[in-house]
Amino acid sequence: MDVGSDTLELEKKEADYDHFFATALKISPLLPLIGVILTFMNEMMSHPSIRRASSLLSKFVTILTTSFFLVCCIGLIGMSTVPHRAAHRDSNITNTEIGQMYGKFKHLNLVNEYGRHLREMRSARFEVVLEHADNIEGPWLEYEFQYKPSNVNHSLPMAGPYLPRLDFKMYAVAGTTYDRAPWIHGLAYRLLNNEVSVMNLLSGRSHLRRAPKFVRGVLYEYHYTPWSERNNLAYWTRQPVREYFPPYAVDDESLQAHLKALKIPLKYRIPPVTNAWLKDALAFVRKQVSLLEGSFFVFTFLATGFAIIATNRRN
Repeated sequence: MDVGSDTLELEKKEADYDHFFATALKISPLLPLIGVILTFMNEMMSHPSIRRASSLLSKFVTILTTSFFLVCCIGLIGMSTVPHRAAHRDSNITNTEIGQMYGKFKHLNLVNEYGRHLREMRSARFEVVLEHADNIEGPWLEYEFQYKPSNVNHSLPMAGPYLPRLDFKMYAVAGTTYDRAPWIHGLAYRLLNNEVSVMNLLSGRSHLRRAPKFVRGVLYEYHYTPWSERNNLAYWTRQPVREYFPPYAVDDESLQAHLKALKIPLKYRIPPVTNAWLKDALAFVRKQVSLLEGSFFVFTFLATGFAIIATNRRN
């Protein structure tokens, strides 16, 4: 199969994915709406406050109150469809009447909007892997992140107790070129100096005793290991796509020119920690939580919940 056929097949897969994603976004608001209506009908038929009402007026007031809450629920669901469907360009309804109505209430923050990383979801999982070496010829060793995919043998841990902003930023830059993400030059420079404040944002497995001589970025396409290869101990499979940014040295003229053009200081003052015990507590929680495998924790939590429900029913 030639390159042209591969490109057409990839474009067809992406078009099918976009169509499926847009269709799912269009119909998904109907599910909570149906749930609200069914709950309302059930409450109307069997709610104790209605059955205990001593007069017709009391029943009317109870029904009116329940109807008011139903209208509020339907209104919130209707408003949430605007940011919900804005996650995909084919289902965007921002410029429609309901979108304009949503704009009038947006400042009240009644419903939340999706983050940029969800609005820019891609059909393939591309990741930028940062690598370091002491020789331009290699061997190249990668920096591992705390949360985003990097080492294929490591699963994704639970994220918390604060958001991994650098991991989110790395996901965003994987969909573009490094010249459109100017902060990547500053990150490369900090890694070349092995700065502790930046290294602490990465996995503890990536801490180096001394600064490397070269740093580069490589774009990979990640996939979960298929079931047909279940004997493979790796969680991921990946294929290199291209070089994301070329190897940089700390005194590289190109890197220095980028930093100067962007007015990124070579040295900066780290503000002092005003609440050291809280910082240490969050760091301790983060370290303990990172030891938990994400899917195992979720399945354990669900199994515990089902066990509690089943036990209560038997009693």
